Amino acid sequence: MANQYNVALCAGRHEIKTNGGVSVPNAIYEHIQNPMDFDFLEGRASDFIYHLEDNNVEILNLYITGLTPALTSFLALASNWEGKITLWHFDRDSFTYMPQYFQNWM
Repeated sequence: MANQYNVALCAGRHEIKTNGGVSVPNAIYEHIQNPMDFDFLEGRASDFIYHLEDNNVEILNLYITGLTPALTSFLALASNWEGKITLWHFDRDSFTYMPQYFQNWM
């Protein structure tokens, strides 16, 4: 089985649980003082990608919690990572997360 890691994009926006009820306590961005500080956002994204590589993560389940600049900064840096990325979007109708198979699934 592939080594998977569940993580929220931004901390503190709301409680996140997988569709199976497992809590997702970790986030790529714990605190963002200025959402337009792209150097900070990309630097943190780069650090997080090194963390994925160091831990041999093969599939990243990324729970989207808002802040488009944070998402685009992360995805831009992650494009060179060889792992698979699934973006999980909250569906307000079903109160579950819907997967978007984003990177390296083909």
